[in-house]
Amino acid sequence: MGWDFETEPEYAAKLTWARAFIDEEVLPLETLDLNFGDLAWVMRPLQEEVKRQGMWAAHLPPALGGMGFGQVKLGLLHEILGRSPLGPLAFGNNAPDSGNAELLAIGMDL
Repeated sequence: MGWDFETEPEYAAKLTWARAFIDEEVLPLETLDLNFGDLAWVMRPLQEEVKRQGMWAAHLPPALGGMGFGQVKLGLLHEILGRSPLGPLAFGNNAPDSGNAELLAIGMDL
């Protein structure tokens, strides 16, 4: 049995953007020796750009400020974000916050 992980062209374009964003904006941060406060300060504009691109908190339903992407779309996005330990932080779905938020969404029946 084969699995089809193809997605619509609009989402494929978002994945292309995410890959370039990780390569150009996030991966270079790994070379810096930043404390938590400095990292949060540096990440803020990157997170704002992710929000502008409609990719913020993709794991959450829209009612909670997320994108409500299904598992295939999330898997394809996480494959890109997982290339850097800072990727999930830039996209608002870093552990443990992402799992906790998903459980809250289930508890709120959203």
